[in-house]
Amino acid sequence: MKSLLKFWATVTGGLVFIWGWLRLYDKALANDDGWLGVINLNALLGYLLAVVLLLAATTLGTRSRYHWLANLSASLFGLSLFWILAEIVCFALIKTGISDAPVPFHSRLKLNPGWISYEKQFWGDVSPEFGRWRLPNSSIRVPICSGDTVLLTSNSYGMRDAERQLANPGTKKRAVLLGDSFMEGFMVDASLRYSNLLEAKTDCEHLNFGINGTSPINYFLTYKYLAERFEHDVVIVSLLPANDFEDVTAESMNRVNGQISLLKYPIYRPYWAGDQPNVKLNYTLANVNQSVAAPVNRQQPVRVQESVDSVYHTLPVGKKLRAEIELNSYVYACAMNWAGESAESDSKPKNSFVKESFESRWFDFG
Repeated sequence: MKSLLKFWATVTGGLVFIWGWLRLYDKALANDDGWLGVINLNALLGYLLAVVLLLAATTLGTRSRYHWLANLSASLFGLSLFWILAEIVCFALIKTGISDAPVPFHSRLKLNPGWISYEKQFWGDVSPEFGRWRLPNSSIRVPICSGDTVLLTSNSYGMRDAERQLANPGTKKRAVLLGDSFMEGFMVDASLRYSNLLEAKTDCEHLNFGINGTSPINYFLTYKYLAERFEHDVVIVSLLPANDFEDVTAESMNRVNGQISLLKYPIYRPYWAGDQPNVKLNYTLANVNQSVAAPVNRQQPVRVQESVDSVYHTLPVGKKLRAEIELNSYVYACAMNWAGESAESDSKPKNSFVKESFESRWFDFG
C-alpha cells in the first residue's frame, strides 16, 4: 500500500512540477496568459490530475481490507482503463477518417480554430440591446450564387441602407422595414431589394433595418432601441413562417444542449423568460463583449475561451459532467454519430415550415 501510495504521489508531483515549469516558461518567455500555444495549461493540469486521482483511488481501493470496496475499486479501475482504451481507439478512427464523427470541441482545453477570424467584419454581435447588427460605415464584398460578388455597405447607424436622417426630410410618409435576411436582401445588390424598389416607385423613404440571422425578438428590440428614433409613419415587418420562430428560448437555455452550445460557440442572443404577462428579457451571455462574434474578440480567441469558462462555472455539477463528456469524449462523438446514422429515416422533420409542425407551434406565439 505504501509503495503504491508513493507511486501515485510521485506521478502527481511530477505533473505539477512539469506544469510549474511550463507556466514559468510562459511567464518569462511568452505572454504570461496561462497558455502554451493553443493549450490552456491550467485546464490541462486539471484534466490530467482528474485522471490520475481516479486511477490512484481505484488502485488504492483494491488494497482495502473491505472486500466490497476492493471489488468495487477493481471494477472501477478496469472500467477506467477500458474507457481510456476506447477513447484512444475512437480518436484514431476519427483522425484517420474511418469514422466521420465530428472532433470534440475541447473548448475548455484549447482554442477552437472556429473562434479565430482575420477577415474583415461586417456583421456581428454589436449591440448590447438587440445583439446582432453591423459595424457602422463598413463594407464587405461577398460571393453570390452566380459566381459573381456583390458589395454590401452600411451607413453611420449600421443599417445596410443609404444615409438617413432621424427626422423625416420630406412631406411624404416614411416607412420603417424590419426583418431578417429577406428584408436585408442578403447576397442581393441593394438596388434590387424590394425596399429600394418601393422607395423608387413611391418616392417615399423606406428605411431598411433588416439583418440576417435574426428573429422577431430582434426585430422588436431593433425597433425599440434604434428604428423608433427615426421619424416614420408606417412599420413593415417581414416574417418567414419557418426558421423565424426557431430561436433561443428560456426552455432551450434550461436544457443541457442549449447551455453546451454556448460552450462551443458563445453567442449573444436575446430571449423571453417567464409566462405572459410576467415575462422578462434575458440574454444568453452576461454582456455582448463575451460573444465570439463581438468585434473585440474577432482576433483574440483567448477572450472567447474566458467566456466559455464563465458559462461553464454557472452550471451545476451534473451539467458540468455532461458538458465535459460532450466537449472532450471521442467515444461520445462516435456513439452519437453512430446513433444518428442508425436513426429511422422517416423521423419527423424539425423544420417548422412543415405544415403540421408550424401550425402546432403557432399558438405558442399567439
